[in-house]
Amino acid sequence: MFRDVLSAIEGIAVRPTLALLIFVVLFVAMLIWVIRLSRDYIEKAKRIPLDEDPPEPDDAPGSSSEKSDGAENEKPHPQTGRSNQNNISNRSQE
Repeated sequence: MFRDVLSAIEGIAVRPTLALLIFVVLFVAMLIWVIRLSRDYIEKAKRIPLDEDPPEPDDAPGSSSEKSDGAENEKPHPQTGRSNQNNISNRSQE
């Protein structure tokens, strides 16, 4: 059944050849990329699982040289209008 359907499609024989060509081009491109990698990059990547503290991005909260308690950056809750610190202290009083 599939053979009948596939044989009715015009130009179907080109698709396996095209898929193989795309695969080979991508494989060769990745091979060239891996061969051209610097030794420093490979060593740095090799050590990533062994690092105790992962590097923080520059724009991450708390990545500045002065660590804050976050109170001045606290945004109020959209429904109650209170900050998270107020919510936590109110729960502890109950």
